[in-house]
Amino acid sequence: MTTSSSSTRPPQASDGLWQTRLRASLVVLAAFALGLVLGLKRPSPLLAIAIVGAVAAILFALAICRRRRRPPPARLRPLGLSAVFSVKLDGGTLILGRGQHCDVTLPLETVSAEHCRVFKTPSGWFVEDLGSRNGTRINGKPIRKRRLRIGDTLSVADFEFRVC
Repeated sequence: MTTSSSSTRPPQASDGLWQTRLRASLVVLAAFALGLVLGLKRPSPLLAIAIVGAVAAILFALAICRRRRRPPPARLRPLGLSAVFSVKLDGGTLILGRGQHCDVTLPLETVSAEHCRVFKTPSGWFVEDLGSRNGTRINGKPIRKRRLRIGDTLSVADFEFRVC
């Protein structure tokens, strides 16, 4: 099996950025809510501005929360083997199979010569079965093509990998 050493992902500056923006938008929302309460006591054009501002702050906070995404999968780690062995997902297409020409060679008769391919698109990592005899499964369910998510178990015939 072709493998590479595992390494930890360095912390990224954007990891906590959504939380900071959410807090800031909630402060703005509280300020507009205060303006709304004061506007109800003395009706004025400020009331309309406070209502529009409060709605804008709520929509801004919801948009920030919606943009938060989990990091994309980075490795396929074989289950049952030492954690030092893993297949790094680094941006290209990987062919998994029994053939010597495959990017990841799995030397078992139950694995087809070209069993499946793992590839990256702008929307994430996908796995596609290449017409194998014994099939490709994610979390125990047979697939033809499906997106990989962190925590999934990818089964290639009798080999199992944890997506991490």
